[in-house]
Parts: sequence; structure tokens; C-alpha cells
Amino acid sequence: MNYSEINIFKGLTEYEIKNLLSSTETEIKTFKKDEYVFREGEVSNDFYYLIEGEIIVFQIDNYGNRFIFQKIEEKTGFGEVYAFLNEPFDFDGVCERESKVLIIKNFKKLFENSNEQFFKNYINFISNKCLNLSRKNQITSKKTLRQKICKFILDKEESGSLTLTMNREELADYISTTRPSLSRELSKMASENIIEIQGKEIKILDIEKIRSEI
Repeated sequence: MNYSEINIFKGLTEYEIKNLLSSTETEIKTFKKDEYVFREGEVSNDFYYLIEGEIIVFQIDNYGNRFIFQKIEEKTGFGEVYAFLNEPFDFDGVCERESKVLIIKNFKKLFENSNEQFFKNYINFISNKCLNLSRKNQITSKKTLRQKICKFILDKEESGSLTLTMNREELADYISTTRPSLSRELSKMASENIIEIQGKEIKILDIEKIRSEI
């Protein structure tokens, strides 16, 4: 495992990383499909880093509706805030497919031997997460489904198109709606020549119309 690839260790020497990890233990664990990495209400002191695989972080409300907070499918860290504050998880984390995860135990101990670069990395890491959370809140806080979809498209598009990494059901859970409602609205937008849908790719045909909706 190349620890220098991990967000919070960027720019650190091998010696500096070894010194940081000397006060804790690490484990690389493989989780099966549908296996939970953590559950709502659990308290963990550990930092997780996805090496490979796919993890859905979600919550189910009292009515049985699923709310997807995040879909983790790229190499990145997670669980750091709960580990640092020793707070119970607000969400469940389950593997969508077999996933390999690095676990740094007693994560807070890293700060006992930390240096300036580590602190900068951690602040940058947390800041980016806060920014992504803010952008997601801007989507789910929109009044209409059309507004939510348009905001999502504008946030994710690159060069006039975007490729969905979620299926329809997951996307519906992500923007707080139902799959049938989402499909109907996407079809309506396509019939109005605002977007064109080809599988998981959405091509923007009228970006000014999308901007005007939000």
C-alpha cells in the first residue's frame, strides 16, 4: 500500500508517514458485496480509505425511504469526522460490490505526531468535503424536481454533457425523489429538447434553459 497516495498524506516523506502511523495500527480489509463497513449509531475511532470497490453511504427514514448521502467509488478517505469527534455514525455504509478498504485505527492519535503539512492536508480534505456537501444541499433544497435535476446537471456537467455514475434508483435517492418521478421528469426534459439521454450519458441541448430553471 502506497500511503503517499492517500489525501491526508500528500507531500509527506516515507519517514514522516511512518512516524505518523507509529502510534496506531492499520489493516487492509476486503468487504463482500452488501456487507456493511459501518452502521448508523456505531462509534468508531477509525479512518477508512477506499482502495478499490464501491460504497454507498445512506440513511433510511421512518417511512422506509432511502436517502443517499454519498457514493464512494474513487480512492478517497471517509469517516474521519466521526473518528476525530468520537461521535456515532449518522449513516450506514454498505458495499455495492466487493471492496478493499484501508483502516487506520485510532485515527485521532495521528495528530499527536503530526506536522504542518499533515494539518494542511487534513484541512484541505475536510474543506473539499464541506464544499461537496454544500453543493448537494443546494440540490436537495430546491422546491421542484425540475430544479433539483437542473442543479444536479449543472454541477456535474463537463463540456456540455455528463455521465451518470448512479443508476436511476440511486440518483432518485440522492436528490430526494422517487425513481418513477425522476424518470418522468427526465423524459419530459428530453421531449422538450433540453437534454438528450443515451444510457447513462446526458447531453445538454439547451444549457440556458437549464440555468433559467434554477
